[in-house]
Amino acid sequence: MNVLVLGTANQYITEAAHKTGCTVTAYEPLDLYLLISESVKGYDRVYDGRPGLEKPVRLKVKDFDCLLPRLSGQLETKSVILEHLNSNLGIYSPQKAEALRCASNKVRTTMKLSQAGIRVPKTVWAEAPAHIGYIIEDMMGGLPLVAKTVHGSQGAGVSILETPLAANTALESFYNNKVDLKLQRFVDAKASDIRAIVVGDRVVCAMERTANKGDFRANLSKGGSGRTVKLSADDEEMAVKASKAVGLEYSGVDLMKDADGTSYVIEVNGNPGTGIIGITGVNFFIDLLTYCKQEKKRGSWVKEGYQVEQSIMIYDEGKQYIAHLSGGVAHVVGHPDVLAVRSGMALLMALF
Repeated sequence: MNVLVLGTANQYITEAAHKTGCTVTAYEPLDLYLLISESVKGYDRVYDGRPGLEKPVRLKVKDFDCLLPRLSGQLETKSVILEHLNSNLGIYSPQKAEALRCASNKVRTTMKLSQAGIRVPKTVWAEAPAHIGYIIEDMMGGLPLVAKTVHGSQGAGVSILETPLAANTALESFYNNKVDLKLQRFVDAKASDIRAIVVGDRVVCAMERTANKGDFRANLSKGGSGRTVKLSADDEEMAVKASKAVGLEYSGVDLMKDADGTSYVIEVNGNPGTGIIGITGVNFFIDLLTYCKQEKKRGSWVKEGYQVEQSIMIYDEGKQYIAHLSGGVAHVVGHPDVLAVRSGMALLMALF
């Protein structure tokens, strides 16, 4: 299987490719030119536009079986390239652009988790609210609270508000400077959390992270330590459901447990770090590429349960196929000639 990495192909991806019999080619997304055709039938393209080339080189869709996004920074811009490769050119990836954008927004992630019936800490979000005292005492039940910037990773933009003076001063400063943030109830997890790597319908590895002394953020990037853990069946199911709720077939899901052992999903990460590999000894990219091989063989780059609005049965020349409807596009599973019909239900029914 030929894999297009959108970003950097690190040592773990290279190792995984070798062990799964894949070839890997990596491109920085901002070096690519996308071309959108005038033709209503498509014929869209993508070009390698690296500055050192004499002229741009067209990348042919048939040369790639799947796509692995490794988008770090400038997600809004880079995800446009990913969407073009997925939706316009039909290259399968376990992470779609809209799902990555959702995961990068902590408020949208929490909303999606709540919609899916997954337990999250009580959360309040508002754009520069005028009633901070009411939010803290009446809506959230008092201090301490955790303030998180809506966009951020690796523990950046996360603060704990423990006293009324600190809370009022910090929140006033945030809102006056138009910093978009959400407030969450503080879950006393003894300065620890759990990172679970989800691939498809299973957790392939998990670690418990413990914060450095004097900090409450357990991120390895903040100096925290980690150890391998085995999740309970309930926590595994919660992690998989959380990944699906955001629309990701591959993600890093963060959970916390309070003093009573009740689990909460804190975040879903679309670009999980590789520190967990050194701690658990599990190169999850091997599981990911194996999964991508299975999905490529299945024949549709949209999978039921991941932001699919409706699935229907269609018939063509006496054979039965499943079509998943997502975003006005019908994605046909296993058809030898048709991958997707962009005009959705009406045209789909007319064609079959």
